Amino acid sequence: MTIVEDIAAWAAGLAWDAVPDDVLALSRAQRAAVVGGVAASSADGAAGRVLASVDGWAGDGPAPLVGTGRSVTVEDALYAATALSVALDFDDYVSFGHTGHSAVLAPVLLAAETGASGREQLLAQVIANEVEARLGGACLIGPLNGQLWSFIHAAGAALAAGRLMGLGERQLAHALALSLYQAPRPTVPGFMAPDSKLLTASEPTGVGLRAARLAAAGVTGPLDALDHAQGFLGAFSYAPLRRLL
Repeated sequence: MTIVEDIAAWAAGLAWDAVPDDVLALSRAQRAAVVGGVAASSADGAAGRVLASVDGWAGDGPAPLVGTGRSVTVEDALYAATALSVALDFDDYVSFGHTGHSAVLAPVLLAAETGASGREQLLAQVIANEVEARLGGACLIGPLNGQLWSFIHAAGAALAAGRLMGLGERQLAHALALSLYQAPRPTVPGFMAPDSKLLTASEPTGVGLRAARLAAAGVTGPLDALDHAQGFLGAFSYAPLRRLL
């Protein structure tokens, strides 16, 4: 079994009763913090510019486009919401990654399409948090760090979305593999000052959601993405800490 398959097996099989009470409590607090960050950014100039752009291209759908009164596709709603959650640096993070943008918002907004219950959303959030943090930690010794580990959002969103879409273990593995195939690699100039910083989680979270949709349709990815010498870890870490996975 590859690392990707091992992670997918855990994500597919995780039951509500297996999650410790303190993890659930912290996840609820994280959800409130991320939603608060989105609300606090509503008057930010850069956030407004991103939101106006998304409003211009967005297609109609079931998910709320924050601050507009419109309902749009989940992909479009998620792009805007993750940008607003980044805008003021009200990041909710764990030891190895700023996971909240995708871990919270992907399940919340996808629920508008899938009808997932609050409990199902929270369980998907727990899965995304766990995998995103460990993936960031596995790349601790590497060219990127902190918020620039934006690839974690692709992986977490793929698993959270796949779980809410009812994907089986095999399909979840391919969703994760697809999300890691062309993982994002941001560069420092775009992060330090321009509006592009707001897109740090938006682009990779979209990658993750699309990966889950592709896997649901039977599209396959490289299941050895985290084992192969020329795979994901070879590109994103100088000395991969695989045991964190």
